[in-house]
Amino acid sequence: MEFINVIGAVSGISALAGMLWNLVKVGTWKGRLEERLSGIMQRVDKTDKETASIMMMQNHQNIMLAKLESKFDSFESKLDLLLNCKRKVGKNEN
Repeated sequence: MEFINVIGAVSGISALAGMLWNLVKVGTWKGRLEERLSGIMQRVDKTDKETASIMMMQNHQNIMLAKLESKFDSFESKLDLLLNCKRKVGKNEN
């Protein structure tokens, strides 16, 4: 009877040890997974910041382009006016 009790105790202790070992393995697996996930989240945050910066630069460029376009249109109309005046002067001299 004592031998059966010893075998039962050994099997019970080995089952508990196996369960603890599996908990440790699951814990390390979960830790590695969380570490990878945090790295991915940091990269996503960095990409979001870069995207926001690019959008701000693009908006600034669009504003500058609109200003340049309005100045060019103004200059173009003045140039057309000057050319028309010069053509009229040239026709009057003939």
